[in-house]
Amino acid sequence: MYSAFDCGLLTQNILLTAESMGLGTCVVGSIPHVLKDPRAADVLESLNFPENYEVIVGICLGYKDESPDAKQRDPEKVRYIE
Repeated sequence: MYSAFDCGLLTQNILLTAESMGLGTCVVGSIPHVLKDPRAADVLESLNFPENYEVIVGICLGYKDESPDAKQRDPEKVRYIE
């Protein structure tokens, strides 16, 4: 009953700990939905999760780029509304 809540608390602690270590994170909330798709069966198998486990949340973890270059913008896609 409280497992999703517990996972939320755990996720917050992982994110805060990573930040304290100078790492960047990104929570990927769509992962549980994506992994339930039959086309993702090989991904789950490669992760070696037992069948009775359920994925609740995904977390990307890595080194932050504190000053990334701006991406090119396509002026044709900009519309001004007055």
